[in-house]
Amino acid sequence: MTKKFILPLLIAGLPFAVFADKAHHHKAGSADKSGFYAGLGLTYTKTPVTRFGVYASDLLGGVAGYDTVRLAGKSKIGGAFMAGYHYRPESWGNYFLEGEFLARVTNNKLKNGKADVKSNTNPPNSYIFSLSIKQKETYGALLRIGSYLTECFGLYGSVGAVNTKFQTSVYGQGTIPADNIGSTKTTRVWGTRFGGGLIQGLNDDGALSLKLDYGYEMYQAYSTGPLLAYNDRVATNLSASMSPNLASHVLTLSLNYKI
Repeated sequence: MTKKFILPLLIAGLPFAVFADKAHHHKAGSADKSGFYAGLGLTYTKTPVTRFGVYASDLLGGVAGYDTVRLAGKSKIGGAFMAGYHYRPESWGNYFLEGEFLARVTNNKLKNGKADVKSNTNPPNSYIFSLSIKQKETYGALLRIGSYLTECFGLYGSVGAVNTKFQTSVYGQGTIPADNIGSTKTTRVWGTRFGGGLIQGLNDDGALSLKLDYGYEMYQAYSTGPLLAYNDRVATNLSASMSPNLASHVLTLSLNYKI
């Protein structure tokens, strides 16, 4: 976990420091019961540097090659909606179970990638292409298992699956800017999510709660398929393949209301 990720984690945790010392004054109410809930939250997404493989071949067979591109991700603030069911029967004591659906919107961009592809000619010519990928909206489902340490303050672990839209763009980087054209393709990719967090009741009946949730999302490998780009008027089909180690750190601070 990077230093840039630790600071927002500490700041987001401040509300829990305020309410945790008051938790023992809260009376047991609907916090001990099961029910549906919904919430809104702010998200902080950090995607570290990752590698993509870029394959290229022109329409006339004169360019064919492969290059590995490093893309640097930026930290982005986004929004989230979540809805689920909180299950805590009296026989379970302090333990609880939650099933949740989430929807998250961000615009995290991985950029600064340059692919250098050589032609089959002798001597070979070099064709440079830029590669950037935007991480767009995400949908997912989570299962949480946790325990309350007081009447209203608890910890939990979570596991789930997410589906994220990735928008891949390639552009030629030749010597004549007017002759460099690119294209964009959108691909939805599945990933696995592991994480945990804190839950804090904000009122005596437990209807309102605050959650600080951390998730580590690992995406499966995918290929964009053909992407047409022009480098100095040379038409080239490129295909970007994402390595399976692309992962994101996602921090969510949400306010939830239980029916």
